[in-house]
Amino acid sequence: MTFDPFAPGDLSSEEVFDRAMSALSGVRTATVLGAAMPHKNADWLFPNDEIIVEHKQIETDFSRSDSFREREVELRRNYIRSRRANILGVPYDSKAFDLDYIRLYQKSFAKILGKANVQIRETRNKLNWPKGRGILILSNKSLFKLTPLAICMLVQGILEGAYSEIGGAAYVPNHYVDIPGSNLANLAWFPIYKHGGKDTSHDFIRFVDSFGERFLNHFRNSASDIHPVEQHRADSDEAFRIMRAKAIVPRS
Repeated sequence: MTFDPFAPGDLSSEEVFDRAMSALSGVRTATVLGAAMPHKNADWLFPNDEIIVEHKQIETDFSRSDSFREREVELRRNYIRSRRANILGVPYDSKAFDLDYIRLYQKSFAKILGKANVQIRETRNKLNWPKGRGILILSNKSLFKLTPLAICMLVQGILEGAYSEIGGAAYVPNHYVDIPGSNLANLAWFPIYKHGGKDTSHDFIRFVDSFGERFLNHFRNSASDIHPVEQHRADSDEAFRIMRAKAIVPRS
């Protein structure tokens, strides 16, 4: 089969996650707690480590909503009024504008994280794991305008101020990304941690990093058509370069 970076396998499908979790000694929460009220439970458990994993996927391009467009128009008006942009709304300092633009997505991301926080808390209480720790896996099906760096900045910023049940997160694009300096289509796993939070212990960080590496290995080894793919984690000296990757937008 010819490799096609515009038609990747779905890294975020429940079937792929179930296979990967099982291979990594994780179990479905419903297996332990039963199927009652599944929408209030997180998705997977690692009982030996008392770690709870919830998966959320970005299903829509938030920037296409009327409310987002209104906020973007107001942002450009503010730049014009403060003489930080020309009359057409083109900013003089594109880096400053980019940061302000990224913040327009904060409300949409906070809703996703808030739902995951509730599910992890409900699951921890039902299991009676007072020291249980929660991980959010965030995949992305439809939002291609933001780089992994922007998305990780958003998620980390939101987690720093709220959602105490989520000790860490991982951003997993379910499409290939084009990393500057690489001539390959890439799969990536981007870990996100709270600074100074109770869940930033070395064993927790090692778990998330190791989990991401093994997850990507499992996905790669289970598919026969993605051999020309490098795997990257954003925990090295090249992290910034890797996180500036741009989405290879799948064919619709």
